[in-house]
Amino acid sequence: GQIKRKKNFQEIQEKMEAKKVILLVLLQVLCCLQAKGGLAPVSSYRNATIEVDLDHFNVQETKTFDLRYLYNLDSINKNSTTTAPLLVLMGSEVPVTMTWEFFGFASTILPEKFNAAILAIEHRYFGDSLPFGEDSFTKENLQYLSIDQALADHLKVIEAFQKEHGLQDSPVISLGGSYSGVLSAYFRMRYPWKIDAALASSASLLMFEGAANQYAFNEAVTRDYINYSPKCATSVREALNSLHSFFFVTDDELGLISEELNLCKPLANQREIGAV
Repeated sequence: GQIKRKKNFQEIQEKMEAKKVILLVLLQVLCCLQAKGGLAPVSSYRNATIEVDLDHFNVQETKTFDLRYLYNLDSINKNSTTTAPLLVLMGSEVPVTMTWEFFGFASTILPEKFNAAILAIEHRYFGDSLPFGEDSFTKENLQYLSIDQALADHLKVIEAFQKEHGLQDSPVISLGGSYSGVLSAYFRMRYPWKIDAALASSASLLMFEGAANQYAFNEAVTRDYINYSPKCATSVREALNSLHSFFFVTDDELGLISEELNLCKPLANQREIGAV
C-alpha cells in the first residue's frame, strides 16, 4: 500500500510539473487584472448570522440552522430625508466572503454613490451555512438544497435585516451574476412585493435541459481561443484537466500543490481546490 501511495504521489508531481507553466500563466493573468484595476477594491463588512428554517415549506419540519450574511451601513446618509436603498448581493456556490470580494463594484462603489446599505447573503450548503455541519452533503441531507429553499432564505434575511436596522421602507435591489444572477431574477419573480428591481448579470435563465444548448457559452469561448491560436484551447483544456485531477489527492498532499502554485494561503482541504 505504501509503495502504491508513493507511486501515485510521484505521478501527481509529474502532472504538476508538466502543467505548472500553464497554471502559472492563468494565475498571472488574474493578478494582472487586479493590478490594473480590473477587480474593484474590497470594502469592510460586518459578519452576522440568522436562524432560518431547514424546510420553509413543511411545517412539520422544525429543524433550523444558522445562515451567514455580511453587511455594511457606512454609506447611509443619516441626515437625508429620503430612505436609503438596500442593495442585496445574492448568494451563490461560494462562501459569502468570496461573493463580497467578487462584487467589489457593488460592495464598494454603489453604496457610496447611492448612499445605500449593502447586504450579502450566503447560500445554504456553502461557506459556513451548513445545515448539518460536516454531514450536510449526504444524499439524504442534500434534499434541502434547492433554489426554492435558497430564495426563501434570502427573504427571511432581508426582512429581518430591514426590521433590525430600520430599513422597512427602503427600496430593495438584488444583484447577482451567473448563478446568483439567476437567483436575482427569480427572486424578483417569486417575491415581487419585496424586490423593487433586480440585476441579473450573465444569468443563464435558459440553461436547462431542453430549453437551450447548455454548452453554447463554452463552445463560443473555445472558438475564441482557437481563433487566437489553435494551441491555446488545447493548453487551457490541459490546465483544467490537471486541476480536476487534484481533487483526488489526500490532505497530506495539499501542501505540495499550494507550494507549486505559489498560493497566498496553503490549501486547507480538498474543497478549496475548487476555488483555485
